[in-house]
Amino acid sequence: MKLEFLADGPDNSGLIRLYDYSQSDVDALSKIASELATGSRKQIALQSESWVAPIGGCKLILRLCKRNSGIRQVGPLDFECELTADGWNNVEGCLSLSVNPQPQVSSG
Repeated sequence: MKLEFLADGPDNSGLIRLYDYSQSDVDALSKIASELATGSRKQIALQSESWVAPIGGCKLILRLCKRNSGIRQVGPLDFECELTADGWNNVEGCLSLSVNPQPQVSSG
């Protein structure tokens, strides 16, 4: 999984991209979201994970907090994502749906 910051994102506010990932990468990210949601981990430096390839020195800290602050820039290429347990549960749910869509059931 590649982690990259694009300065020319929407509304000139920049964009953090996670791309070029495998199913195992998504599973690992989902596990991190779950651990943050349950509080078994309080924060994780995503760029330090062996399956993440930071592009250009991009860094993203994922953190369990008391409110959903979202992503904020704390340095030129340093970012933090602060979400509540419910927020991390939502992330985990979105990850499972985005890569493992529910099978379509035929009525015929």
